[in-house]
Amino acid sequence: MKIKFQHVISVAILALILTSCGPAYLSTSGSNYYNPSYGYSYGDGLPDGYYYDNQSQSYQYQQMVNVSGNQNGLNFNIFYSQLSPYGVWVNLTPYGQVWIANVPNFQPYSTNGYWTYTNYGWTWTSNYAWGWAPFHYGRWGYDRRYGWYWVPGYEWSPAWVAWSSSSDMYGWAPLMPGMSFNVRLNINLFPSSYWTFMPGRYMGERNIGNYYVNRSRNTTIINNTTIINNYGSENNSRYNMGPNANDVQRYTGRSVQPIRVTSTSDSRNAGVSDNEYRVYRPSGASSRSSSESDNPSRVSSQSTTQPSRTQPGQSSVENQTRQSTTQPTQSSRSTSTSTQPSRTQTEQSSSTTEYRPTQEQPPVTNRATPQTTRQIQRAQSDNASQRAQQQQQQQQQTQQRRSTTTSSSGGRR
Repeated sequence: MKIKFQHVISVAILALILTSCGPAYLSTSGSNYYNPSYGYSYGDGLPDGYYYDNQSQSYQYQQMVNVSGNQNGLNFNIFYSQLSPYGVWVNLTPYGQVWIANVPNFQPYSTNGYWTYTNYGWTWTSNYAWGWAPFHYGRWGYDRRYGWYWVPGYEWSPAWVAWSSSSDMYGWAPLMPGMSFNVRLNINLFPSSYWTFMPGRYMGERNIGNYYVNRSRNTTIINNTTIINNYGSENNSRYNMGPNANDVQRYTGRSVQPIRVTSTSDSRNAGVSDNEYRVYRPSGASSRSSSESDNPSRVSSQSTTQPSRTQPGQSSVENQTRQSTTQPTQSSRSTSTSTQPSRTQTEQSSSTTEYRPTQEQPPVTNRATPQTTRQIQRAQSDNASQRAQQQQQQQQQTQQRRSTTTSSSGGRR
């Protein structure tokens, strides 16, 4: 009887030890996995949690994130490997690694591209081989040393720009790092040099670069311009659709019909082809036009669903925009499998929080000019210096580890 009692006590003590050690074991064994208290909102244009230590992101930093718009799986390495042949990555406080295009006279959403009307509104179509990324993900900023730089982001949009209109002009400016469509934007947030203006009658043309207004006139135009608040919404995320299609039809005298956004697994196929706008989706990621497996409830018998729209009312005086009460109908012709957005189209409410820069954001320069060859050369030089510094640090760390291992081995002897 006494022996059995001792066994019972031993089992109880063992169970107590295992119970107390369990959480500690789980916390230590899971330390290499995602911790909800540690995360990045890197590059999605959101002010909260946007910035991070610019030394924490190495050239091959693997940054997996979960963001709205079904962007699971998109990571920094994809951008780094795909864009490296066409530009330079440099470390820029406070953003970490940013990309500078190796294109003299470059200005984002202005050089070598045009606007295409899709079921997501006016979508920037770039003629650059790398255009699938910097014009649909992330934000653009300007630095006097490097010129225009791109901060990676992980949420797709037809274009990350603010739109404006006047009596005979349309204008657009790239959203700066920290900006999103979830806050109220006004035209004075952007330096005049950020804006590209064009007579409205040329909207939808493929050679719009021939019709840009000289930027020396921008300040005068801005004084007679209002922000266009024509937004779509999907997966609790907003995107800017740009000018109303009926207004563009009145300007141009041409019918404006949307083409479908579909996906492609090869960046070389991105862009407009066969009456489709093909979005390159890197491995493991998807654009706003979710795949059938992402949301099977939205797939019709023809594997295509049409966007549902509700028309907005007029917004407040500051952000009032010319809105038509009707939208062009979507073409019923379907030639390939795709899904269309189920969305609501809304103007931004006057009660929406107005955008305010955070303290971490660097001041915005008032003179943002097209990229110069000298700025590209500075980026290339700094890239080489940063690489050399990183290699030197890695060598020092390797030598320290070897020295520690050698001294430990000598001590055991």
